[in-house]
This record gives sequence, C-alpha cells and structure tokens, in this order.
Amino acid sequence: MLQQPMKEKLHALKLQGMVEALEHQEQDEATRELGFLDRLALLVDQQWNWRQNQALTRRVLAARFWRRKLAGMAIGSTTRGRRRCSGI
Repeated sequence: MLQQPMKEKLHALKLQGMVEALEHQEQDEATRELGFLDRLALLVDQQWNWRQNQALTRRVLAARFWRRKLAGMAIGSTTRGRRRCSGI
C-alpha cells in the first residue's frame, strides 16, 4: 500500500495519532528494524496516548471555561442585585 493513500485513510478514520506515529517511524531507523507486530504495537500505543491527551486537554479547557463562567456569574449576580435594589 502506498504511503499517501494510507495516511489519507487514517485521517478519514480519525486516527491522527497513528498518522503522526507513522511519520515518526519513517524517520527513525531504529523502528524500521522492528518487526511488523512491534511497529503496529507502537502505532496503536501512540494513537491511544494521542486520544487520551486530546480528551484531557478538552477536560482542562472545559474546567477553565466553567470556572470563568461561574466566577462571572458570582460577580454578575451581586452587580445585578445591587441594580435592582437601587432602582426600587
């Protein structure tokens, strides 16, 4: 199988971590000497780690968003309360 069509298929399958690992393996002579199953295991491990890192990044960003939103709500709620009370 040619390299570029295989990479396109991996992208279509949303296996970006595997594409990155494959590109890394192409440049590393030590991995070229490994057997098929060993190289496949490295690709699968890289894909697994890539997905775990993506999920962790999403959770961290979501936590930051919620923390900012909650802080804004706490500040906004006191401001809104003062405005209502001063208008009455």
